[in-house]
Amino acid sequence: MVLKNSCFRKGQWYATTTCLFQATDVPSTGDGEVRLITGWGF
Repeated sequence: MVLKNSCFRKGQWYATTTCLFQATDVPSTGDGEVRLITGWGF
């Protein structure tokens, strides 16, 4: 799999996006996946 990610922070808030793309031809798995994580530091 090929992984790309990005992170954004502003004050106490943050967001991280991760994109995974399949680099092989395995039919039992999906072709891609996107994840979004948000948070607040306190």
